[in-house]
Amino acid sequence: MKNFAKTVYLLFFLIFTVTLVFYFTQQHKNTAQAPVETNRKTENQNTQSSPLNSTKIPVYVYEVYDYITQNGKAPSGYVGGRTFFNREKKLPLTDRARQKIRYQEWDVHPRKQGINRGPERLVTGSDQSAYYTSDHYKNFITLKTESYDR
Repeated sequence: MKNFAKTVYLLFFLIFTVTLVFYFTQQHKNTAQAPVETNRKTENQNTQSSPLNSTKIPVYVYEVYDYITQNGKAPSGYVGGRTFFNREKKLPLTDRARQKIRYQEWDVHPRKQGINRGPERLVTGSDQSAYYTSDHYKNFITLKTESYDR
């Protein structure tokens, strides 16, 4: 009987813990992001299609991209500008002139102390290209290429 009571208690504790983790994860996802000034007009406030890819790209990615291209640095409170080495070679290695492309990575959400930065990143290239990844560099969606600005 004691083992049964321990098992029930353990099961209750696990369900309670999973519920709490799920609740706080959802709360973190729903927190409002600080707006970044932009002149870009969008059709939808949540996502926008890229003409180079049918996948939806969040508007805040374009807002961060616009800020970076206008100011040459990450918005205040954001992490950005570090070298992205393209070790997996998922992005082009050279431009049309066969020059090596150098990449930088940028967060698309402001940094919050004690909270993981998440998997989303913006990657910009020395050839003026830009890419978005929602899964920490496993897949990329093109925002801008050297020859075509979305």
